[in-house]
Amino acid sequence: MYTIVIDEAIRCRLDEQFSNDILQTFFSELTFDNPVYQRALKMGYQARSLEPTINLWEIRGSELILPRGYGKRFQSIIRDLGKNFKDHRMDLSSVEFQSKISLRPYQQKAVQRLIEQKQGGYVAPCGSGKTIVGLETVALAGQPALVIVHTKELAHQWRDQAITYLGLSQNEIGMVGDGKMTVGGRLTIGLVQTLAKVDLNALRGKFGLVLLDEAHHVPAKTFHKVFGAFPARYRLWLSATPGRADGLESMLYAVGGPILYAAKQKDTPIVYPCVIVSETQATPTIADYAGTLTSLVKDKDRNRLIVETIGRYAKRHYTLVLSDRVVHLNTLLRMIRESLPGMKVEVLHGQLSKRERETVMARMQAKEIDILVATIQLAKEGLDLPHLDRVALATPIRSDSTVKQVLGRVMRPVKGGKSPLVLDFWDRECVLVRSQFLARQKTYRSLHAKIYFNEKKTGKMLPQSGTLPHTNDSQLLG
Repeated sequence: MYTIVIDEAIRCRLDEQFSNDILQTFFSELTFDNPVYQRALKMGYQARSLEPTINLWEIRGSELILPRGYGKRFQSIIRDLGKNFKDHRMDLSSVEFQSKISLRPYQQKAVQRLIEQKQGGYVAPCGSGKTIVGLETVALAGQPALVIVHTKELAHQWRDQAITYLGLSQNEIGMVGDGKMTVGGRLTIGLVQTLAKVDLNALRGKFGLVLLDEAHHVPAKTFHKVFGAFPARYRLWLSATPGRADGLESMLYAVGGPILYAAKQKDTPIVYPCVIVSETQATPTIADYAGTLTSLVKDKDRNRLIVETIGRYAKRHYTLVLSDRVVHLNTLLRMIRESLPGMKVEVLHGQLSKRERETVMARMQAKEIDILVATIQLAKEGLDLPHLDRVALATPIRSDSTVKQVLGRVMRPVKGGKSPLVLDFWDRECVLVRSQFLARQKTYRSLHAKIYFNEKKTGKMLPQSGTLPHTNDSQLLG
């Protein structure tokens, strides 16, 4: 009879003699190539200080420790063996929330699955209300909850939504991070960077539910360490894009559990965008990607095209302009202000002070800013601005998940409706980024976006294929 303990992990005694075949199955399925190590080798960098693999298993004395999200697979491997499970997952005294949430049918199904299964994730498109699903799950579980996020902006969004929908005051919500170290009686929001530095033993017994937002970050060592440290009965995660470019989504499932419910795009209320593609004349000849990007953001004609295109579609709308380089943001900020003097334009990036960022965000939420120039990273996971209906991609993006997250910022429904637009700039003659545009096209199609190309001489929009949708040029221009 094998004794298996379930707490924050799965614990087995090696001296109970699992067969070598079973052990090797555990080891092989829970050992992953380290993408940082692989990238260093590919680039010709020194990799001696890097581990070639990431192991989610550990042998501590005579004990084998496996991640708890691996539980279903673990049970299937040992199903024919005699076993005795000891469930040490943590349930605490019940707490009550005053939920004001009204769920759509697909959200009801998601919450039901999360409550029933208690370990695993919910996947839904950006803008479809994942936070609402998370909050209602917290309310129904009735356990002191910890929500783990990775940016201060996300922490503030969760706090504000909890105040709105769960009847909590700001003082009742604990915060671990952003200069604070308090645990709420019912809800606490924790920044993963802070949680990674504190003594988690002091926190692990305080929560019966732990919820990880933007869970595709879990392959990062910090997320694995933090999320995997809690023995809470409910361990759940949310993500719009669990697939990863480095292929490490299997790590997410091993740590956090399987996808329990995936919302279909057609069931969500999100609004499908149109994509306007403008071809640039940029021809950088630099061989490496970083140098190519530097050349692109300095290209005056390219920047002029970006600003002119934004000017055409931004009036009477709310526009997000994205770039990977802060210097580019500042250039575009100056040019847009000069070109569109009647519009309110601001910039948002990590080099601003906390107070400056909060001021800009507050003004944007109040619709006092017409055009926000920001970093791609911030747009991926730090903006909750449903009224946005224009987004301009001023530097190339390849990643499917990043494109989906960025487009999600303008696909959220609002009262009265909207016609979201994506302004894409195709550096056709630039070999190093040409394939990125083709990858974006594939993602656009998966999001049911209509794609148009600006015709150079006339400025007319030409559809890529098929017939024109109901949104005509006058509607696009606002």
